[in-house]
Amino acid sequence: MRGDPSPTRAGAAHRKALEGLRAVVTGAASGIGREVACDLAAQSGGRLHLVDLDGAGLDALAGELRSRALAEGKAASDIHVHRADIS
Repeated sequence: MRGDPSPTRAGAAHRKALEGLRAVVTGAASGIGREVACDLAAQSGGRLHLVDLDGAGLDALAGELRSRALAEGKAASDIHVHRADIS
């Protein structure tokens, strides 16, 4: 269809829209929450707050994301962990 953005342009627009924003991901230590956190960390230039009861899982994920951020020249300090039960 005419006027539809290409996947590349759409992805760039999505990343641009996330720049400078804060995201809170619940259940971030595993499963879908972990995948969402990884995707947001790869795409955004904003702050990422990871929330879960699994403190060890959060620490492991945060370490992984911080390492990736440093390797890509991003601010690793914008990844924060919060051990909490929000049920």
